[in-house]
Amino acid sequence: MKKRLKKIWAYLDRRFRVDALVTYFTRAQLTLVGPTFAYYVVLTLIPLLIMFVLTIAALNLKTEHVVTVLAQMLPSSIANFLTPIVNSVAHTNTKSYLSFSLIFIVWSLSQVLAVLRSTFNKIADKEEVGLPILSRLWAFLWLIVMLVTVAAIILIGNITALLINHWTGIVIASPTRWLVIIGLWIFLIWVNYRLPVKGARPSFLAAIVGTLIDLSLLMLLNRVFVWFANIQFHRSGVYQSLASIAVFLIWLDLLATILVVGFVLMTWLTEFPFFSKDDKEKEEESV
Repeated sequence: MKKRLKKIWAYLDRRFRVDALVTYFTRAQLTLVGPTFAYYVVLTLIPLLIMFVLTIAALNLKTEHVVTVLAQMLPSSIANFLTPIVNSVAHTNTKSYLSFSLIFIVWSLSQVLAVLRSTFNKIADKEEVGLPILSRLWAFLWLIVMLVTVAAIILIGNITALLINHWTGIVIASPTRWLVIIGLWIFLIWVNYRLPVKGARPSFLAAIVGTLIDLSLLMLLNRVFVWFANIQFHRSGVYQSLASIAVFLIWLDLLATILVVGFVLMTWLTEFPFFSKDDKEKEEESV
């Protein structure tokens, strides 16, 4: 019986790289990365929202419209928790944060990226190259570029929808929602493909497929969370506030878990010939 099980396991390993998958999941430390990610997000929540509001102002978008889109994309409990904070930050003098304090905001937000970067590197069993501070700064600059790119996609997409409606009379239902989903997909591709060190990166094809899995799981998480939060955290007054914080922390924990599981699957897919790195990716990795 034992020999038979070993043969079955050996067959599965040859066909599906099961040993590698188990190794990657072991390195991921899922029970630790979720709480750590949630801790740093909560710690940098106000700086994060300040940057969010500053980006909205720079793009000349209305805060009310952006809040409405967030309410459509996030579970109701999470949206109810974040919306008052966003509105409060939006109505303060955010211009003062464009001074020296912006450096503190950038540094605080880099902590969140550092958690994912460190976890991704450990999954691929690769060490950080160079000074960690410089790596985090470079990653954050790329993050700013990607956020601006995603915002531009949403803005251009909405303008295009208005032009199509003006020229043809065709009304595109909820264009912002779909543009946010597409923008989120592009952003997650960057997170999975560019955030880790070169040696830890999956192939680009594996990153695309794995990010689709990430996006599907995130949408499923939101749907399940709406049902879960409505049943478990239906309270009023101070209990509602405490429940909202608890829901937000659990949601962040699961969000980080999904991102890490997605990266594990991408790294595993890279083991297969169809998803293996091409010559250009191997050349970049060796530089």
